[in-house]
Amino acid sequence: MEFLIKNYNIKEFSFYDDTFTANPQIWKLCEEIIKRNWKITWSCFSRVDTVNRDLLYLMKKAGCHQIMYGLESADENVLKALNKKINLKDVVNAVKFTKKAKIEVRIAIMIGSPNETVESIEKTIKFLKKINPDIIIANITTPYPGTAMFEWAKKNNYLITEDWDKYDLAQPVMNLPTISYQQVMYYYKNIYRIYYFRLPYIFQRIKTIKNLNDIKRNWLSFKAVL
Repeated sequence: MEFLIKNYNIKEFSFYDDTFTANPQIWKLCEEIIKRNWKITWSCFSRVDTVNRDLLYLMKKAGCHQIMYGLESADENVLKALNKKINLKDVVNAVKFTKKAKIEVRIAIMIGSPNETVESIEKTIKFLKKINPDIIIANITTPYPGTAMFEWAKKNNYLITEDWDKYDLAQPVMNLPTISYQQVMYYYKNIYRIYYFRLPYIFQRIKTIKNLNDIKRNWLSFKAVL
């Protein structure tokens, strides 16, 4: 990081580690950034059960401006099938404390997981509206070769294809008994409109606008959702 800052004047870093805050060294990293007085900003991925209030405030002080948490689903049956090992109370607390630390919250979900139903997706959407993250990211559950889910899907004849070009998180490759291909695609295509086109969310975004760049960024995001 120091090399990039000194030689290339890098101001923004992204840590692509699914469990970045699970490493105790995150405390020392933040302390070193503050100690060296680096004027940088950064984002990371995290699990909701690996953060607390003190860590989040330290991360904010060290320049963290966004954290992405993997929720995947708000339905307990789906979470169990995914072996996610989180509870929704932890999600609520992590989002609340992250917002209080003035760090942007990004929540990732998956659509079309084992045990998924239309009701479980609606439950997830309702939960998202409740915790109200700044950004949501939706992908279609994709069982990659070598994973337990892939072996499960193949054993039960749920795989639609083994054309790896289609394993892109944007189209179903499983035909599940609990939800149809068409239903998965419907929610994948419409969830952003369902979530973002809410008056409370729109007013929330308007309040964050501070300059012309913010207006441009929000306008481009709005057009992308449309």
